[in-house]
Amino acid sequence: MRLLLCMAPAVIMAGRLDDKTLLRRAKAIDDWFAAPTNRTTPVAWTVRRKSDVQLGEMIWNKTKKVYRGSMRGAPVIVKGKRRHAAQGDYGGDVLWEEMIYLEALRGEPGIVPLHGAWFSDDARHVSFVVGDCGPPIGKTSRDKPPFMSRAFDKRARKRPLELAKAILECFGAWASRGYILDDFKAQQFAMDSDGTICMVDGPKPLTESPLGKAALRRWPSVHIRMLNNTARACRKDTDCPALKENLSCRGEPGVDYWCETGAVGAPESRGTCLDGACLLLSEKTHVFDVANRPWLLPFIHDRATSGPERELLGELMRLANQRRPEDRPSFAELVDRIDRFATRRPRH
Repeated sequence: MRLLLCMAPAVIMAGRLDDKTLLRRAKAIDDWFAAPTNRTTPVAWTVRRKSDVQLGEMIWNKTKKVYRGSMRGAPVIVKGKRRHAAQGDYGGDVLWEEMIYLEALRGEPGIVPLHGAWFSDDARHVSFVVGDCGPPIGKTSRDKPPFMSRAFDKRARKRPLELAKAILECFGAWASRGYILDDFKAQQFAMDSDGTICMVDGPKPLTESPLGKAALRRWPSVHIRMLNNTARACRKDTDCPALKENLSCRGEPGVDYWCETGAVGAPESRGTCLDGACLLLSEKTHVFDVANRPWLLPFIHDRATSGPERELLGELMRLANQRRPEDRPSFAELVDRIDRFATRRPRH
């Protein structure tokens, strides 16, 4: 059986993690799923069986069952799929995919720590345990302005640049690795008492990312949950695919998903043909998003009380708000501008 690591493309350094490390970590998850009677758990895991965790209240029971819990006194979140008698959990499915994301990006800013997982006694169903990053930063809905938490609002007023940096670092950790969040709403993000921003659920891999290519070769069925960023020729916008309303904000009527009032989607998420080619999804898609969602950088900008800080936040949004993805900065470049501002600012 060919495994994920065997199909790795050439290693390219990007940020603190290289592709070889990402694929090695992904392989550890794939191996764990593939060996029901002789599992080798990743070395970083501290949870290997159900008895390692104390379950608390159920907080979600739709596509997944999600519980609060504790692990040696520390709060954790326990996730698993709703049980279907005729269907087990397997390599290539949604839990595998989320665990790949968490393990591959372990230790990056804003990535919730994966403490471990276990299969049920019949070796059919998986539960995995992640850190509790705190309550959601807010709530967005179709017809109302964003309602942000008191803690998020307070931090936006008191420490706007620290909050902006935490958001940019969280997005950059996974978007720069070829992931896109299409279920885009404030409820997907949480903030702990230190101001760290985390994403609650896993994003979707892009087909042309290193992890995406490896996963497709290992489990071809995963293409139904991936987002395609293959180069595509076009003559008009309708030749280019559009993402669901949560991300594209096209104002499409009669759909089950929604985009909050005041939000604008990136041109490539709406389906845009430019110079004979479709604009492609990438990290730069979410760079546009953080500048055009009223509950992200615009929210922080509006609450910042320092003139220079407001000016910097406005500059970041202007840089990010470009039609062509290649004209937008990366998340790392945006973070660097905040860091350089902090070093220039006189201390009192």
